[in-house]
Amino acid sequence: MQNKQIFKYVIFLFVLLLLFYSQVYISKQIEIDAYQNLITPIYIVNAILVIVLFIFIDVFKNKFKNQIGFIFMGSSFLKFLMFFIFIYPFFKSDGNLSKIEFITFFIPYFYCLLFESIVISNLLNRMKF
Repeated sequence: MQNKQIFKYVIFLFVLLLLFYSQVYISKQIEIDAYQNLITPIYIVNAILVIVLFIFIDVFKNKFKNQIGFIFMGSSFLKFLMFFIFIYPFFKSDGNLSKIEFITFFIPYFYCLLFESIVISNLLNRMKF
């Protein structure tokens, strides 16, 4: 693996950890137990799915260069599917989806989506079709 690829993973994980600890810290400051809202599994699942996507694209970028956009869209669909199968039922178990629960899911999801979009956009701009 090239240093540039490793650097991409390190930056991604560093910012994700910074977001995680910031979210936990802010939750403690407003006296909310962030861990009660599945914050750790949400961050871990998002991180794993992004890293698996990046590894898949790094390995197969030449073979599937015309399908990278579809692979990206498929990974986004997979994240939503995982949310609705595993996380949403837990959030709705009390009858409503609170703002805290939504934020617990949305912050890591949005960051991962943004990071994926930037990396894949840069990759597609550098590729020759």
